[in-house]
Amino acid sequence: MRTVRVGRARCGAGATVAGLALAIGACGANEDVPPDSTPRSTPIRVTVGGNTFDFPQAEVTNSVGLPVDGQATVTATFRTAAFDRCSGGAGLDASASRATMTAYLPQRVGRYTLPAGAITFRNGSITDMVTSGTLDITRVDGRTIEGWFNAAWGSIGSERLQGSFTVDSCGYIGTDLMTFNGCPVPAEPQTGPYVPRLYAVSRAGRVLLASSNYTATVYKPQISGTTCEYVVDTSYGTGGTITFRTHFFQSAWDDAERLYVTTERDFNNTETGAFYRVTPGQPLESCTNNAMPIASIVDQMPDEMRVLPDGSRAFFYWRAVGEWTLDLADPSLGPRDLACNFVTTYDDVSRYTSATSMSAAGLLFVQMVQGRWRAVETDALLSPLRIFGGSPSGKGEQGMQDARYLLSRCPVGYCALGDPPLTMKMFRADGTFIQLLRLQGVVSGFPWAVYLGPGTGGTAWLRAAQSDTTGTSETGTIHTVYRLAARP
Repeated sequence: MRTVRVGRARCGAGATVAGLALAIGACGANEDVPPDSTPRSTPIRVTVGGNTFDFPQAEVTNSVGLPVDGQATVTATFRTAAFDRCSGGAGLDASASRATMTAYLPQRVGRYTLPAGAITFRNGSITDMVTSGTLDITRVDGRTIEGWFNAAWGSIGSERLQGSFTVDSCGYIGTDLMTFNGCPVPAEPQTGPYVPRLYAVSRAGRVLLASSNYTATVYKPQISGTTCEYVVDTSYGTGGTITFRTHFFQSAWDDAERLYVTTERDFNNTETGAFYRVTPGQPLESCTNNAMPIASIVDQMPDEMRVLPDGSRAFFYWRAVGEWTLDLADPSLGPRDLACNFVTTYDDVSRYTSATSMSAAGLLFVQMVQGRWRAVETDALLSPLRIFGGSPSGKGEQGMQDARYLLSRCPVGYCALGDPPLTMKMFRADGTFIQLLRLQGVVSGFPWAVYLGPGTGGTAWLRAAQSDTTGTSETGTIHTVYRLAARP
């Protein structure tokens, strides 16, 4: 075991960095893509009861609204203060927020006759509604709805509502940029004492699933037409099943489809946790966290583990300790169960292990940069390559505060999952924003995401879990893995 001293970051060719935050602060980034945060239209002006209000920004806030001319609508909310797009009003200037206007907008281009109540106004206790008029929808795409109001308010003395508008669609009207093909994951038994996090999906779609307290089995997706099922991959372990000395905890994969697993300290405190490498068709390799338990936090499994895509190094983070590194060519990792020859630090800083995903193109993080949570892609030495996304409030269509754990390369460039649950923020390969997509319409049930990572050929994998209402799963949840691909 070797201990290294953490120094300051240095810039320049061949420089190494002590941590991602230092690297950003000291070296900057090769390409910073500023978020697009300006309102999309000229403010629409409303005069009700002798008072005039300007509404500079609007967004769709509900997928259901009052029908207009027999057409289904979405609910759009207009506000008198600018705010972070698609954030529900986060980041707005409260002193400028005096009134709201709600409008029900059809999702198709055309001219519509407005029924009474299709547009309403509220300013404190003062309310009004449109009694008649027309609505022109001139454009609908994956990011905005554009149109024109020409309508009369019900109050005497209120001026006619006239003017063009642009409303952020906020993922409620998503463009079909990707396909989502789901593959149900076989149910797992309840194991413990800790609930394992075997969530990782390999580049080819393989998963590791618990079989018992000390065994787990590798499954691969088998696709036939539009159907998919997971079947045992017998090239791993013994007939697909791997036996561990203690209970498993977290899994990871590299680009060569090698599997990596961390395990816990044994119940009787006679053996520490360990790290395993499983190569198809090869004997199991491992090393232990310590030679023997020494009443140390490190006796137990690490809180986080990451492996570089080329399988060259692995990183392990224990809270209150720090991030330790293992060279995967080191002879301590092998068939003899030796103690891992870690390179250790004790500064309690998570560097590589804070990565949300890793690919040959770069490592992805969500970090605080100049007061905003932003997406950062680095090379294998943690030198920033690109910074993108972010909003003042951390929320909204480009906000990254709610996407700190699920960010990956994907068919459109980059995808991040945030709040509300299963809301996907999509960015191009150059970091510019495309649109939001609410996945409730493309995945089944009401699941939550547990994994998002890169696949092969520009694809990505999304693993989602949801409560088991049938009572057939011992863990109380069922999982589905979705393959994300560019739509032809």
